[in-house]
Amino acid sequence: MPDQPTSEKLMTELRSLGDLLHDRRLRDAVESAYDEIERLRAWKAEATQVLIAWHDLADEVRHNLGDPVHLLGAREVDVVRAALRETVPDQPTSEMPARPFLSFYGAKWRMAARLPAPRYPVIVEPFAGSMGYSVRHGSGGKVIGVEMDPTIANVWRWLMTTTPEAVRALPLLNPDDDLRQMTDLDPAARALIGLWLNKGMTAPCNRPSKWMRNPLPGRLETFWGDGIRERIARQLPLIADWSIIEGDYTQAPDIEATWLIDPPYQGTPGNRYRFGNSGIDYQALAEWCRTRRGQVIVCEQVGADWLPFEPVTFAVKAAAKGGGSYSAEAIWTMEKLFEGEGAA
Repeated sequence: MPDQPTSEKLMTELRSLGDLLHDRRLRDAVESAYDEIERLRAWKAEATQVLIAWHDLADEVRHNLGDPVHLLGAREVDVVRAALRETVPDQPTSEMPARPFLSFYGAKWRMAARLPAPRYPVIVEPFAGSMGYSVRHGSGGKVIGVEMDPTIANVWRWLMTTTPEAVRALPLLNPDDDLRQMTDLDPAARALIGLWLNKGMTAPCNRPSKWMRNPLPGRLETFWGDGIRERIARQLPLIADWSIIEGDYTQAPDIEATWLIDPPYQGTPGNRYRFGNSGIDYQALAEWCRTRRGQVIVCEQVGADWLPFEPVTFAVKAAAKGGGSYSAEAIWTMEKLFEGEGAA
């Protein structure tokens, strides 16, 4: 029987795969996925969690870069073996980050690993969406979200006030089921399920998408099902001290905090939301960002001109008809204290 690969050998193979495909985006994605696998392994994660991280990468590659996904799939067994055979301490030194509660367009959960960590005990997200930064960095702490879309705000409100038992009682769907016929469900719970019926949507779906009906091997657990439902139920205690305000960003409380400001981007990416960029005065938003107290992190794409943004990473966007595309992510940061100011 051949030796199982060591983690060092696996990392070399993954990097070689990125080089083989001659694509910087894929190489970055492979290393990002491996970083996630390393974190999962460090906390003695189950093999299913490792597979989710791996298939997240595979799905992005398939949708945006074409056929080379089969090369990634060929390494799946090695990834799982390496993850399971690693020896780790019985007691981790810190908590494993929570995973997303919502599947939503423009989510920052994955990118949050590359953003500055929060320096204040309260996080404010005035463009809440899926609140990916807070899910990764603020679980178990105090988080305030502000959301203009009443559907998304209601989903968060329901999650913040419901029980694990209520989540576990939510129905699973057959391929031909239609949420609109499930009139006995709370509308917010129905919307939560609908957001998990596809990937990267700005509004809930009514029926399982073709990707959910015909998933890649191992990818079914990234759509609504036993795994997602149980994960959300288990994670509810982590958002016990969260709150949501329905309204625009100016209704956020004027407090000293870590501010993750992730508005709809300028240009095409920002017009997909129900409340997109057409209603945003970016110069007014820039001034508002500069007057926040505490740590300020503003997200945009490279090319936005309403603040002096700096590139941070490449993020693959959802593939458009006729081929995929990608955008360079950028951030602007500042720290402003009660007495005196500092900027980064």
